[in-house]
Amino acid sequence: IKKLYSIYSFPNIIMVFFAGVLTDRIGTNKASLLFSSLVVIGASIVAPSYSLSSMLFGRFLFGIGSESLGVCQSAILSRWFANSVELPTLAMSYGFAITFSRLGTVCAFNLVPEIASSMGMRTALTVAAVLCFASFGFCLVLVILDSYAAPVLSLDPLRTIDTRGCWGHSRTFPIAFWLMVVICVTFSCAVFPFLDFATPLIYEKWNLSAVEAGRTTSIVTMTSMILSPLFGWVLDIYGYRPIFLALGSFVLSPAFALMATTQVSPYVLCVIIGVGFSLVPSALWASIPLIVPENRVGTAFGLMSALQNFGLFMMPLIVGQLRQTSGSYKSSCIVFATLSAISCISAIVLIRVDSSRMQSVLQLPSGAVRCYAHPRDEDEHEAFLRPREFTGRDFS
Repeated sequence: IKKLYSIYSFPNIIMVFFAGVLTDRIGTNKASLLFSSLVVIGASIVAPSYSLSSMLFGRFLFGIGSESLGVCQSAILSRWFANSVELPTLAMSYGFAITFSRLGTVCAFNLVPEIASSMGMRTALTVAAVLCFASFGFCLVLVILDSYAAPVLSLDPLRTIDTRGCWGHSRTFPIAFWLMVVICVTFSCAVFPFLDFATPLIYEKWNLSAVEAGRTTSIVTMTSMILSPLFGWVLDIYGYRPIFLALGSFVLSPAFALMATTQVSPYVLCVIIGVGFSLVPSALWASIPLIVPENRVGTAFGLMSALQNFGLFMMPLIVGQLRQTSGSYKSSCIVFATLSAISCISAIVLIRVDSSRMQSVLQLPSGAVRCYAHPRDEDEHEAFLRPREFTGRDFS
């Protein structure tokens, strides 16, 4: 089991970066079909297989395809909504993407064990493969819709770009991007490992049953599923993305600290963590297309995802070691609180950088940003970042 999980996650520490570069290179339509095909092939190999080597190969293909598809999905949302005159709803689109992603995770954790226990593991794997084929079908529909929507929504034509020297291009990303990388990594390393260890933590500390502890942990995900599109809608109307990032990180730090040192109700703390789990991703992913060149959005998402995956690979090892050393999860919660505080400080610095170097573009509503930011290539990107006086442009 550990090998099957490792072969999925370990290669994606690096591969998602190249997936982002490839998305920029061949366009979102071709990239989405390619990555969806890898998902289907990987799932089709695993489902009927009885050999560990073939299952490992299938999981390897499935992991590369699914994680790369997530990067491509972010680039697709950017293409459709970041510069659209008719649909200035970038943050809300990411909010809905987050909701459906977590809904899929919840269904997988709840339905797959039921199917496996009642009809066997082979049937559960077959159902998963069928769903992957359905995903590929929806991908085909999306490609067709894109061809019709491009002239209606004023989408930029898909074009092939030169991605040689992609790492050199990524080093030219503005400081705001790197601050968001810090926020992403520290936030993710606080929340996702917590979700992995929350059930045994709550079970031990509050003496709840294993079932009730699991339900309490699910409050975080359910709260996030409900609030993410709502916060995205607010961001699109009012802006203030860095403030949302700071606020979401800020509420996490005391929640983790209280979980480590007090007997405050775990239900209340999980709701608070769920709120932070909604605020930060909704603002974070929707901010990237506004500050990097449009033809490097895939690279930016891939780079951020690669560094996030590296952090998520390391943190469970650290938390497990702390658990063994201290005999409790108290030290781990203190680490989560510290990481959340670092994320909050980075967001506060981002507010300053945004106001001093980028004319507070991250504070603007989505309808205003489409007229003012979103550089399309390196030349526009350089001009956008060049200091200049704000002239009171009409964003209506």
